[in-house]
Amino acid sequence: ANITACPGTDTCNLAISDSVSITYELEKVIDQEFPDLVKNNDFKIKISGCMNSCGQHGMANIGFHGSSLKDANKNVLPALQVLLGGGSSGDGFGRAAEKVIKVPSKRGPQVLRYIFADYQDNGLEGEYFNNYFDRKGKNYFYELLKPLASLDALVQSDFIDWGQEVAFETAIGVGECAAVMVDLVAILFVEADEKLADA
Repeated sequence: ANITACPGTDTCNLAISDSVSITYELEKVIDQEFPDLVKNNDFKIKISGCMNSCGQHGMANIGFHGSSLKDANKNVLPALQVLLGGGSSGDGFGRAAEKVIKVPSKRGPQVLRYIFADYQDNGLEGEYFNNYFDRKGKNYFYELLKPLASLDALVQSDFIDWGQEVAFETAIGVGECAAVMVDLVAILFVEADEKLADA
């Protein structure tokens, strides 16, 4: 129940969603509804406020990153990209998680409920989650979570991100992650100048 999360919109202008606030909600699901999984180290859950992976969602058994969706009327709502099957294989190797589906952010806790319940009902004795993911296949989980991706029955709260009180916006600025800490173009120009001077 110890989910890795980046600061999200708390401090990072590059973030799309509030990854910290939803982390509290996801941890509640585990603590209150799946207590037998609280200390299960097989499930590494990680979340980032955007796709840059500061929260390491790409290396998680269950990963999320902030995104957005538009309803039929072009209204924007906060969303989570769900990734599954990543992490360390325990033999010195690792693998990236696979993108499975995008759902409205307010349905993030439901994603965990669906995955955990399915794993408990259909997983083999002692089967690790990534092995279960491989056995069932990406499309199986897409179909499992597909009802949560439907935008047919949205309610007003779906347009407000976790931890916020105002309507969701996708406004971003300069972030604090490694993607923007270094101006790569400027460095290339400096190196070119140095090589020219050396020549």
